[in-house]
This record gives sequence, structure tokens and C-alpha cells, in this order.
Amino acid sequence: MSLNRMFDAVASRYQWQCKDHGGGFWMLYDPQNDIQFSVELTEVDVWTWACSALVMDLDGRSRPPDPSRLLRLNDGQGDEGVVWCFYAIGRHDLGESLYLKYGGFTPLGDLTVASKLLATVLRNMQKFTVRTRAMAQ
Repeated sequence: MSLNRMFDAVASRYQWQCKDHGGGFWMLYDPQNDIQFSVELTEVDVWTWACSALVMDLDGRSRPPDPSRLLRLNDGQGDEGVVWCFYAIGRHDLGESLYLKYGGFTPLGDLTVASKLLATVLRNMQKFTVRTRAMAQ
């Protein structure tokens, strides 16, 4: 199994779209909830995964939820939950956006472990992003 096939399998499981942008960078899109995920891979002695999702654009009418809620990403399933995450405000010409970010490590070349980690992280990010958007409205 290749990395691209692994990503295609994860995307297919959730009925998302996936695109390999090359250089260890993939974009996944959840069309039902209009959520775009980016996943970046760095390879050293381990695989280092950096995942990000746009939670919401901030404007004069919207305010980010309580930061403590943003940090509680675990889905309550014990080992299946994400153990470390943070949020970031991205500033750009059109304003500011709130991003959910996650970093993790898997053994180099172990696609089984990587697939499980990425599926769990992305699914939890999806659920959390939907909940956060609902809270902010």
C-alpha cells in the first residue's frame, strides 16, 4: 500500500475527496460539512504528521468559542481519541480565520498505524469543527 492509497482509503471511508499536492502534502474535503483538511508529512526517524482544519472565518458577528473547549478534542473513546491539539488564528487580507491543528508521530513506513491515526484525527477534527461552528452561531 502507498501513502496515496492510504489517503484514498481514509477519504473513501468518510465519503470525502482527496488530492495529493506533492511534497508530502494532501488536502481532504468533506463536501457535506464544507470542511477542508490539510495533512503534511515530514519524514525523519519517524513520520511526523501535521493536520489542520479551518473551523470558521471570524468577522464582526462571530467570536471564537472558549479556548478550553477548542482544546478538548478527544471523542471519549480512550485510546481512539486525539491526545494533543491546539488552535490558531490565521490572519490574511480578508480577515482572520480560526484553525484547529494537530501534530502526531507514527513509526516510519508503518502505513497501518498511520492510517488508523489519520482516520481518527480527521474524523475527530470533523466532528469538533461541526460542533464548534454550531456553538458559535
